Amino acid sequence: MNLEMRQSVQAIIDQLPENYRIVLILSYFQEIPHKDIAEILGVPVGTVKSRLHGAVGLFAQKWKAWVAKETGHNHTENF
Repeated sequence: MNLEMRQSVQAIIDQLPENYRIVLILSYFQEIPHKDIAEILGVPVGTVKSRLHGAVGLFAQKWKAWVAKETGHNHTENF
């Protein structure tokens, strides 16, 4: 992954609400199991899964907007 893309990924992650950002980082980047994340955060596993689902969806939406801006395409349905 090139530097610009890594910086863009980090910027998008930084924009996520904290409860989404934490579960995304712990799950995807630290590769901590959902059960352990639930224990760390003191929430049920279902809450971790729900937040992760929301985080991935919001990240995808922001990523598509970034790609569209970078490529000059306004139509992101192909992503």
